[in-house]
Amino acid sequence: MTKISAIDTLQLPGMDVQRFIRKIGQISQDKMIEITLAIVTLIEYQE
Repeated sequence: MTKISAIDTLQLPGMDVQRFIRKIGQISQDKMIEITLAIVTLIEYQE
């Protein structure tokens, strides 16, 4: 990415995949795992 970015997992909107037009950056696998765990915790996901 061209600038520092942040993800606020407490304010996750519903997303329609049609809104994804183009890829603007990428993050590391470790950072994606951190984000996924934060979302799972937030929504109290249970298998």
